[in-house]
Amino acid sequence: MEDKKTWASTIAGFTAGSSSLILFPLELIKVHMMVSDGHSKNYIPKYNNPLHALKLIYKEQGILGLYRGCHFTLFSSVAWSVYFFFYESAKSHYPNSFKSDYPESYKLAVAIEAAILARLVTNPMWVLKTRVMLQRTAKHWYGDTLDGIAKIWKIDGIRGFYSGLMPGLVLSFSGALQMYFYETLKDMLDSQSSIYKTSIAGGASKVLATTFLYPAQTVMVRLQQEQYTNYIPKHADEITLKSSEPKLFDGTLNCILKTYQLEGIRGFFRGLSVQLLRQFPGNALFFIIYERTYNLLAG
Repeated sequence: MEDKKTWASTIAGFTAGSSSLILFPLELIKVHMMVSDGHSKNYIPKYNNPLHALKLIYKEQGILGLYRGCHFTLFSSVAWSVYFFFYESAKSHYPNSFKSDYPESYKLAVAIEAAILARLVTNPMWVLKTRVMLQRTAKHWYGDTLDGIAKIWKIDGIRGFYSGLMPGLVLSFSGALQMYFYETLKDMLDSQSSIYKTSIAGGASKVLATTFLYPAQTVMVRLQQEQYTNYIPKHADEITLKSSEPKLFDGTLNCILKTYQLEGIRGFFRGLSVQLLRQFPGNALFFIIYERTYNLLAG
């Protein structure tokens, strides 16, 4: 029975993750806003606000430019499957006494364990997604995804695929907080209808978790982007030697210090408004689909 629930949760996570395609342009704008600091030589222009970013991206790349990297929504679904596989598996690690005596700690521990394991498995995928979304001159997405893999390997080897891992692990608490808020809000709304309860808990839980840990997401994305200016416009087959120029950001601490020195606290929250705009409806839809699929398969 436990195995059935685990696989039901895995498949439900994959199905629900596919819903992210609907609001993908908002995610792309958010990523562009995060790295658009006006100081880094990353070829991303300085956007005044999300609407300015939308207009410039559309002007330069057309409507398809707003969906650059959208093929990664499939991998996002895989990531959610990985997360929920670990989430359901983690529930069996803890004794029933811990669950009954410390229910809040139990929910948080399960969510954190699943989030950390999922991040370690999926970090290379997020690095690729960020780099593809930030491309401005690529003629086609899939070929440049493969080219991106080759460039990362040539320049940094396996370490390149784990760019931004440290803030990514901090963001593991975002997934943990989201599931904690989700389960807590569902309990608080227990007397409400199922769809209402799921949508409110799903949307609000992500908004709360995102706001708390958004600075870590900004740092992660800035580290995941290509770090050597002279390599950004080149394809993998044009690269023969490792760059001697300094990186845009030399690690997590350097990124934090530079961001604060050049932009202050506001620099860590670039793109937050557009993130919240997509989070509530996007995650409300996600959890409705997840719960319906899970109940169908596990019931």
